[in-house]
Amino acid sequence: MIKNISADELKTKLQSQPEILVVDVREQHERDAESIDGTCPIPLKEVCVAKLPKKDGPIVIHCAAGRRSLTACEMLLNESPNLEVYSLSGGIKAWKQAGGKVNTLGGHGISIFRQVQIIAGSLCLLGVLGGWLISPWFYALAGFIGAGLAFAGVSGWCGMGLVLQKMPWNK
Repeated sequence: MIKNISADELKTKLQSQPEILVVDVREQHERDAESIDGTCPIPLKEVCVAKLPKKDGPIVIHCAAGRRSLTACEMLLNESPNLEVYSLSGGIKAWKQAGGKVNTLGGHGISIFRQVQIIAGSLCLLGVLGGWLISPWFYALAGFIGAGLAFAGVSGWCGMGLVLQKMPWNK
């Protein structure tokens, strides 16, 4: 059975039990925006007992709002039912509301993920408007960007994201 822990309970336990392992199962772009200090990053798709840095003592899993952490807890308990695993109710949002410390990594910009969405969406819109108002050849731009997004979704590799990471405003 999956146990839940509130942000207030976790804050208290971390003061008395520093050996608690807190695992962040969010994606890299989410962690880039903000993270709880001292967490171990393991994306949900990679969660397994072998990836945990230590297996003795309590483990608290967190995500953005609590849904993915429940899934991660199920995955770990299916693999090793004797683990003491907790899901942080409400995720990092609840942690912040409870006054927990959050690191903002670079915190002043827009995440790479959102930059890709803005640029790809704008290029698709430009292609459709250009195809409608100027020449049907502009529809190819929208098709090319759409194909690139589909490829990124299937493969996990996004060329536009890699280029944006190298831009001076993302340093």
